[in-house]
This record gives sequence, structure tokens and C-alpha cells, in this order.
Amino acid sequence: PLCPTIDASGLREALRDSQLGKVDPYQIVLCTRAGVVVAGAEAFATVILDPLDGNLRFRNVWELDFKWASDIGWNELQVSSPAALRSEESKVAIVPLPDPFSDLILLVATTPSSFVQRTLQVFAMLSIVASATPYTVALLSLLLFVVRQRSFRRNLLTHFAEVLEAKKALGG
Repeated sequence: PLCPTIDASGLREALRDSQLGKVDPYQIVLCTRAGVVVAGAEAFATVILDPLDGNLRFRNVWELDFKWASDIGWNELQVSSPAALRSEESKVAIVPLPDPFSDLILLVATTPSSFVQRTLQVFAMLSIVASATPYTVALLSLLLFVVRQRSFRRNLLTHFAEVLEAKKALGG
């Protein structure tokens, strides 16, 4: 039997957006509300060889080889307005298409690192470390003050005891 597919390679270009960051084109999927994948950026995302009877069939979303795919179930695909699902390492946008394609859902998965500029990330980490510096300096200064006060008090008491002994020795 023939298995028709939709050429969705244009999805890559359509989804190039400065706000979207770097989206792996393989993580763009068009499916039905029942979870049947009808288009993906690559043809391998659409069909699978059924292990039971050896026939080609359309994949279900939860059968895709993406970590986030197992978190998508039938209930998540029954949305009436755009929604988002967070999985371990990804954020998945679940976008229902308008009429006459209301039975179709567009899934776009991306990672938070897609939106992070490496240089700024390094500077952000450095600023977090640097922000603790005044507190560390203040704490060390307080600790040094307490230690010096104890040392001064000990020296003063030792000196006072020596003066008292000297007074007693001189008869006073």
C-alpha cells in the first residue's frame, strides 16, 4: 500500500525566527489531534515499519525519537488555543491550526539553551559569583575583628595580671 506524506521541508524556513532561537528542524512536527504524525521536517519522522505486521504506517507523536515525545499524550493534543509543555530538557509549543485545518496540531520543540547567548551566560555566572564578594569580605572582616578583640582582651588581661603581681611584689 502507498503511504502519502506531506513535504514539510518548508517548515524549517517558515520557523526561522530570531525569537525562536536555533530550532532543530527535526523537532518540528505536524500531527492530528489523535496523535498521528502527518508531516515532519524530515520524512523519517512520519512513517514507521510496524513491528507486528511489517507494514509501513504513520507514527504516533509519542513514538518519535525525541525525549519530549513521550510526554505528549492524547490529552495534550486536545487544546483549543496555543499551549506549552515543559519536559526534562525541552519546551514544546502545541499550536492548533485554524479552520479548515482544526484537526491538525503543530508541535515545535526547542531547548532553553537555544535562547542563551554563550558570552552573556559566562558574564552572568561571573556576576553571580562577584555579587557574593561584598558579603564574603564583610564576613571575613567581622571574623578578623572578633579574633583580634579576643587576642587584645587576652593580652590586656595578661598585662593587668602582671601589673597586679608587680604591685603586690612592691608592697602596694
